[in-house]
This record gives sequence, structure tokens and C-alpha cells, in this order.
Amino acid sequence: MGLFFYAALASSPEASRIAEAGGGIRAVSVQKVLSSEYVRKKHSRHYSVVARVSVPFEAGPRSTRAEFDSDSEVGRGDKVWALYAPSSAGLGVLVESDREVLEEKVGGPAQWSIQVSALAMAVVSLVVGILFGGFSKASRGMRSALRKGRCRTLPVMVDGVEVALERNSSKDGTSRRPTPRLTLAGRAGERLVVLLDPVVDPAHLSREIIGCQAQLYWRAFRPADRPGTPYAPAMLVLDGQRCVRGRLGTADGDGLPEGVPVPVSRDLPEGDGLRAIRTLPAWDPKIHAPGLWSLLAGVLALALVASGPGRLVTLILCAAACVAPAGARGWVKSRRNRHLQGYLPAPEADIRQ
Repeated sequence: MGLFFYAALASSPEASRIAEAGGGIRAVSVQKVLSSEYVRKKHSRHYSVVARVSVPFEAGPRSTRAEFDSDSEVGRGDKVWALYAPSSAGLGVLVESDREVLEEKVGGPAQWSIQVSALAMAVVSLVVGILFGGFSKASRGMRSALRKGRCRTLPVMVDGVEVALERNSSKDGTSRRPTPRLTLAGRAGERLVVLLDPVVDPAHLSREIIGCQAQLYWRAFRPADRPGTPYAPAMLVLDGQRCVRGRLGTADGDGLPEGVPVPVSRDLPEGDGLRAIRTLPAWDPKIHAPGLWSLLAGVLALALVASGPGRLVTLILCAAACVAPAGARGWVKSRRNRHLQGYLPAPEADIRQ
């Protein structure tokens, strides 16, 4: 999106008019350097030049005053690049020391440095996605604990799926949000809860796993590692290579059970072919419609930019298109929380603080 608006802002209406009149980019000679100032900035150094150049129009050569930047000092007789229409002197002349700058103004390819930067950003994003979960398997979250011998396990039964008000983190004061969670029962009487991602639909998930036997895995923290942390990353593995990821805690808020240590390995005993249970509908108008309209507004802003509305309007549309994805995310999150609030127990019910 950033490159799209860069292209829109880099183009020049004046350059477009010259190009439409049959203009092109040609080399011209510097007749006289009127001024040349060396400019030193944090990330660039260049000469800011004011000179007179000779432009060969069809009606005859014309001496034109031009301002441009140059990486090297410019002198009389040096060649620079000019965009002009030989048959339309009234449209003016655009002069630059770099041909690529003029090509950008008429809608040509960006400078090679911009292209390299865009390619580098794409490669970095792809590498980060691969390394930090973009294409990871469902069991990736437990691999660190497995390799360090800090993974514990217990056989459990899924008692139910409910929604409760939970703090987002241990640092939050009274800020709480409705969060789906599983209630589990261990064979030795343990009462455990697993907090799930808010995108999980409790009604769909309950039909999938209530009453099922499962194997629970979690990362055992040492007290010095996470002081005051009430939950630990966990994974519930069911039959058929199905799994659910979340954060493990206890129903009464006490410490986690000791569990059985899992031998050091790269993957869980069930292997690396686990499939996360998908319970959220792909499309629910009550939840997703406002987000979709926000994204469509961003697409409309992009379409309007393509019509060439001018720099000020382009900047406004740029801001609107950049805000649209964040607005869509906020709308969906708000509707999702409202949806989950419908599963909260009555106010007088005992909800763990």
C-alpha cells in the first residue's frame, strides 16, 4: 500500500501533460550555473543547483531556468535530463540530473534503490513469517519447552466450554474481557481451565469436544522465570490428531499441578501432524460485516487515488486507506466481544476474579 501511494505522489500532473503532448526525456546542456549549494543531511548529501539549460524546441532553442539536485558538482556544458514536448513550449520543461526521477514523474518505474528496498522488505517479511509462525505447524508453540525438558502432561476429560471475564495479562488492573475457556477434570481430581483465543466460538467448540478424553500438555515455568504469571502456554490433544491451543490455569487460581515430565524431544508424542480445531464461522454477518465495509472503504480510497485527484486529496485518501485495516480489526474485535458476552453467566454467578 505504501508503494502504491508513493507512486501516486511521485507522479506529476505537469509531467503528465507534457507526456500527453508527445513529450519525452532527452539530454540537454547546461549553459550557465547560476548557483550551486552543497546540502548535507542525515541520510543524504547532494548539490542544490540553479542553472540555465538550452532546450531544442521545434520553434528554436530556448534558454530555460531550471532547479534540480545533483549528486556531483555541475558545470557549464554538462549534460542533464529534461522532460519537454518539442512542439509545445508553453507546457514548460522539467529538468533533473537523474533520468529515473523524471521517469517516476511520468509514471515510469521507481528508482532502483526503491525497488531493492521493496524487494528486501518482502524477503524480510517472508523470513519472519516462516521463523515466527507464518507457516508453522500447530505444535510449534510447545517445541521450546520440549527441547528444554520443561513440558508437563496429564490425561484429562473435557467437562465444558464456557465464557468468563479474564484479565488480558497479569499487569492489567481491572481491565477484563470475555474469554472462551475449557474446563477440564484430571484423574486425580484436578480442576483446570484453558483460556482460548477470543476467535473461538464456544457453541461450535462445545459440540466438538465436550465429554472427550484428551492429553493436556503445558510449559512448566520456574518461579524465577515468570513471577506472578497465573497461566502457562498449553495444548490439548484429542483423538484424530485434533488439538486446541490456549493458556492453562486452575479453577481456584492456585498453582498448576506437577504433571508428568515429557521426555526431551522436538515434537509431542502424537507427532507433528496435529490439526487445530477450527470453530469460528468463515462468515458471520453480525461479526464480520462492519469489518468488511471498512476494508471496502480502503479499497475505494485506492481506486480514487488511481483517478489522479491531486496531492492533497491523495494524502487524505492515503490516510483513510491506511486506517481502514485497523478500523476493520477494531470493528470485528468489538462485535466478537459482544458475541462472547452473550455466553457470560448471570451477574450473580460466581466468576473467578
